Amino acid sequence: MGDNSLKYGLILAGGLSSRMSLDKREILLDGRRLVEIAIENIKKFSLNPVLVVSDKNSNIKVSEEVSVIKDLYENYGPLGGIHSFLQQYNESALVIACDTPFIGGALLEGLINIYNKDIWILHYKMGNYIEPLPGIFSPGILPFLENAFSFSNRVSCREMFASLPENKWKIIERPVEFRDFFFNINTAEDLMNIKKYYSDNPVKTITALKYNDNPSSITEDIVDEVPFEIYINGISRAVLMCSPADMNELATGYAISEGYIDKREVAVSVINSEKGIKAIIETDKIIENESMKRVLTSGCGSFKSSIIINAEKLQNLKIDNDMKVKSNVLSSVMDSFQKSSSVYLMTGGVHSAALALDNEIRYYSFDIGRHNAVDKVVGKAILKKDDPSRYVLYVSGRISFEMVQKALRHGISILVSRSASTYLAVQMARETNLTLVSFARGKRFTIYSGEQRIIL
Repeated sequence: MGDNSLKYGLILAGGLSSRMSLDKREILLDGRRLVEIAIENIKKFSLNPVLVVSDKNSNIKVSEEVSVIKDLYENYGPLGGIHSFLQQYNESALVIACDTPFIGGALLEGLINIYNKDIWILHYKMGNYIEPLPGIFSPGILPFLENAFSFSNRVSCREMFASLPENKWKIIERPVEFRDFFFNINTAEDLMNIKKYYSDNPVKTITALKYNDNPSSITEDIVDEVPFEIYINGISRAVLMCSPADMNELATGYAISEGYIDKREVAVSVINSEKGIKAIIETDKIIENESMKRVLTSGCGSFKSSIIINAEKLQNLKIDNDMKVKSNVLSSVMDSFQKSSSVYLMTGGVHSAALALDNEIRYYSFDIGRHNAVDKVVGKAILKKDDPSRYVLYVSGRISFEMVQKALRHGISILVSRSASTYLAVQMARETNLTLVSFARGKRFTIYSGEQRIIL
């Protein structure tokens, strides 16, 4: 990671919008104010959050740990707010605007990973588009700002940045597709669109014709299916067909399950818009070998997985613990597991996965794809800073080799399914000492490997 001298995260939160005639900071998305979303994004990196507001709109309710300062250069735009902070604190800061809710952890981590104290301005560029925010700004730019302000209150960021010494201005280039994440709310139409696409809805209602001796018109709930593109360090790594729910968790679990990264605290940004759903992950902990072969698996859709079926890699993933589960507990949890999905009960169209400790299901997820369901459930644990290896993994679908591989990469030692296992999956489980249980229905089940962990 980059220089660790950053202490502050600055949030530009001017207040009343002239175009919308409302205080954008107080707009609610998914039950949270925009300013609260921005504060949470700053606090993820253990930075001290500071809000800069205008004189006329400084009565904002935030927690005591958040500092609030007034903009000394009102009507000078974002550069005025940045100047106010730098002049009062004389410290570098990560700067975001409160009306860009999709500027999440991944984009901010991408800046923090690269920053060092010799850089005065660091921000993103996509194609021909310069995006000044989010960015990291340092006190070294103060005289350049003041000089620009002496001529006009409409200062061009591009021109001001270009006036700096060349080695003090650094730009990170990312694919132009990332521009969707920089969407900001400026009009009532923007607000309507963002509210429309902000919430996930995995179930749709349609009309259909049902035939049972005689045709009849029915209304039916069916599960939705959407493409989900995952970028890691600016490179598109996968397009998954999935259910539109738990997307942060899916991106996190997928990146670790597939061996792209080896990091338990992953910064992920997800945008759900009319252009599709995308996730970005920025990390300096990438471990995947670019030359690693990918294989088309037996999963749902065009699912490609890292191929690791060789003796050396299997030894590296070998499970060595004394975790155990009672057979009656296994049966009880599987019974509860089968009743856990309201979406399955509504549509019959999804797979499920759960992490359970003894008799308790701690994490549960569903998806149209069995691989996605597993990635989502381990992603939930990881984002809660919990260790998936503490749990038994229960799944509803067939266990093929890549499902075993996912369990191994998370250190999970017991994998249970109500469905069948493939021969290759059993081979891999036996080579790595993973406990593999299939056909778990009622009090019946078949143990294919690692029987010492099941107390009969």
